[in-house]
Amino acid sequence: MNRKLLTGLAFSLSLTFAVGLTACTDDDILKYTLSDDGSYYICAAARAADPTITQIEIPATYNGKPVAEIGHMGFLGMESVTIPDSVKVIGTDAFSGCPALKNVTIGKGVEKIEKKAFLGCTALESIAIPDNVTQMGSNVFEQCENLKEVSFGAGITSIPAHTFYYCENIGHIVLPDTVETVEDWAFALCGIQEITFGSGLTTIGEYAFKNSTNLKSVTLPEGLTELKSRAFSGCTGLETVFYNGRNALAFDYYTLEDCTSLKGVFTEKSYEYWEGHDMLKLVKYVDIYFYSETERTDVDLNFWHYVDGEIAVWE
Repeated sequence: MNRKLLTGLAFSLSLTFAVGLTACTDDDILKYTLSDDGSYYICAAARAADPTITQIEIPATYNGKPVAEIGHMGFLGMESVTIPDSVKVIGTDAFSGCPALKNVTIGKGVEKIEKKAFLGCTALESIAIPDNVTQMGSNVFEQCENLKEVSFGAGITSIPAHTFYYCENIGHIVLPDTVETVEDWAFALCGIQEITFGSGLTTIGEYAFKNSTNLKSVTLPEGLTELKSRAFSGCTGLETVFYNGRNALAFDYYTLEDCTSLKGVFTEKSYEYWEGHDMLKLVKYVDIYFYSETERTDVDLNFWHYVDGEIAVWE
């Protein structure tokens, strides 16, 4: 056999071997790609899948190896997807632009949901994020216009930028105590009506609730240390902000910009408590009301109390 033929054969064999390492393997519905280290499979819907199939339950194993990741933009046309506990990562754009996707069950083993994973899933109505999820990328649920209910497990530490941007129908969200940061634009242009912050929250980012006009009342947690500029800008339905914390927050001129229904910032702490914490800087930009069980005229400030469980301002 001459040298040219041997060289050609060697090249052909090496190419076949390389393709074998990265090639996708399909069944009738799903497509599986072996990971770079060969230890697990990445799963998506096969491009040639039957368009009449709208519900998928992803298997936990394939060819004796775990299915541990959901791949890029692979589930167009699906209405219901069940993700097994074997999956650790829901990849970037995994379900992005799936307008028919209404039901998603996320397995308990998922640790990371990458950016834009559910962007534009306009039929999605509810989602439960399990305890093992500790990381989310940005824009995960952006433009999920019909998303109404979201529950978080106890592992998540941050609500990233644009997570719920333009989610028009969200009602009440409860953040777990593990969440430390609500990042910039996280709930901007969102229909959120009520939010309960966890005790671990320290930072609310710029424009975090920008133009979330259905938000009527906010209670800021005690441990909050940073409330960035324009955090609640344009929340035209916002009437009351409560803060009973340990830190003198710096509400700048723009923090509550264009909150046209705002009655003021209310604290259940006394004026004497906050006087030593430099809280009075708030007076420059918003009306602050200190709690007092009796009417006070000794200082020219605003005070409030409860009447039948409702806020009443001392005139």
